[in-house]
Amino acid sequence: RPVSLFGFSLGALVVLHCLLELSAAGGRDAFGRIEHVVWLGLPAKTPSPATLRMLRAVVAGRFVHGYCRTDWLLKFLFRTTELHIGDVAGLVPIDAEGIESVDLSDEIVNHADYARHLKTIVLDYLFIF
Repeated sequence: RPVSLFGFSLGALVVLHCLLELSAAGGRDAFGRIEHVVWLGLPAKTPSPATLRMLRAVVAGRFVHGYCRTDWLLKFLFRTTELHIGDVAGLVPIDAEGIESVDLSDEIVNHADYARHLKTIVLDYLFIF
C-alpha cells in the first residue's frame, strides 16, 4: 500500500528522520517506498545535496518542502537552541532536483499559522490529497 508522509514543525522533523532511516537501512528495497512527502516549517539545518538525493530516492511521487521566510519562531528558537548560524530549512527554499519548494510567506505569519491554515495550504498550494 502506498504511504504518504506529511508533517509540520516537529512532525516534519520526524518525517525527515523516517526518510533518513529508510534510505540508510533499506538500500535498493527503500527505492520509491514512500508515495508522497510534505514537510512544512522544518526545524532543521538544510540537508546537504547528497542527503537530499538519498531522501528523494525513497519517495516515488511528489516531495514538497513548504517554507516561510518570515517565521520568526523558527528564526529565533531553532537558532538559539541549536546554536546554528546557517540556513534553517523551514525558512528558505531547497534547491534540489525533484524537491518542490513552496513559499508560504503569503499565508504564514508565524509558526502556529501552519496549523491554522493547513486546509488552505493543502488545497491552494499543494494539490496532493
